[in-house]
Amino acid sequence: MYKLVAIDLDGTLVTDDKKLTKKTIETINQASKKGVKIMISSGRAFYRLEKFVDELGLRKENQCTICFNGGMIVDNISKEILYSKNLEEEEVKELIQLGKSLELPIMIYGKDTHYVEKIPEVVQKNKKNLKGMHLKVVNFDELNFTEKQNHIYKVCFIDKPETIIEKRKEISKEIMKKYEITSSVPEYLEIVKKGIKKSEAIKFVMEKYDIKQEEVMAIGDGENDVEMLSFAGLGIAMENAREYVKEFAKDVTTSNNHDGVANAIEKYILRENRMDKEFQILLEKAKKIAKKRILNEYASCGHCGCALMTAKGNIYTGISIRTKCNLGKCAEYAAIAEMLKHNESEIKKLVSYSAKDVIYSPCGSCRELIRMVDTKNLETEIMVSENKVCKLKELLPEMFISKH
Repeated sequence: MYKLVAIDLDGTLVTDDKKLTKKTIETINQASKKGVKIMISSGRAFYRLEKFVDELGLRKENQCTICFNGGMIVDNISKEILYSKNLEEEEVKELIQLGKSLELPIMIYGKDTHYVEKIPEVVQKNKKNLKGMHLKVVNFDELNFTEKQNHIYKVCFIDKPETIIEKRKEISKEIMKKYEITSSVPEYLEIVKKGIKKSEAIKFVMEKYDIKQEEVMAIGDGENDVEMLSFAGLGIAMENAREYVKEFAKDVTTSNNHDGVANAIEKYILRENRMDKEFQILLEKAKKIAKKRILNEYASCGHCGCALMTAKGNIYTGISIRTKCNLGKCAEYAAIAEMLKHNESEIKKLVSYSAKDVIYSPCGSCRELIRMVDTKNLETEIMVSENKVCKLKELLPEMFISKH
């Protein structure tokens, strides 16, 4: 179902020690072998992401990486820049002046170099971040930002979290509207060109490789991941993410120190293949029963078929019956009745199929019946189309869910 997984780096893909766990590497390798594109989506420059690209085995054809919060997309093999949008010279100068007026340490990001006038104290203390960083101490006034090698993609203010929070309040509304301002970690306030977002970069990749929105999965933890999480067909926040970030996600996985990315991929991609086999069995049974004629003088024919699998793994089927008086029962009702005869009530998966060769979602009455049979059935997975599976709780009005 998911063809592309966009993953933030710091606080998401790597641990607090900036390392990839063995489980994360193995899980991503398994997903890649199944044809899923794994794409790192970070605020970092590409040269600072290559180490992880190599460790994850992502130096492959048609694989790319999002850098600078969406300001650049790079091909993993050729290192060709597929897309880029840098800050203009006057914009860089305006942001440098802003940083100085706020009395905040400034770091500006070029394609292959980070420029500072003085190394920020926060950066000096974090030796893990300094490792491998091409850091150049310069006088900003002497840099020519119009030269291609000096193009700047991001300006960052770096200080203690409490200082960043307070100083951010001093930024004018005019500046806030003119640029994209986010934070990947509490110590950083990151500023890029207006319209530059991870979600927009993902759209570029989707178009390039013919991927639909519902086929995209995104995983992240920071403010700069919010747009990506809300845009993706499935947005997953890390357990260590800030609470408001989690509100934009459809699910929350474990923390970056406890294989959160691996657990999410395992749940929604690797395990999905096993689920597909079970749904395929149910679908075939539902199709077969939907086309079965009812040999009864009072009935017409079976318009719909339903096949369900219980938590114990047993399968029950039902067919809808319409009489000449237009009375009858739904296929779901018949399948549930058959299940109850065998003293089972918890439904794991359910598929309904019309004789017109269409997978359909059960009617409102049947959804409520499934819920009433067993409260655990709010988690029942229902195939609503060939490429989409929903849990019952996603198909019920809030008033019914809140009862439980």
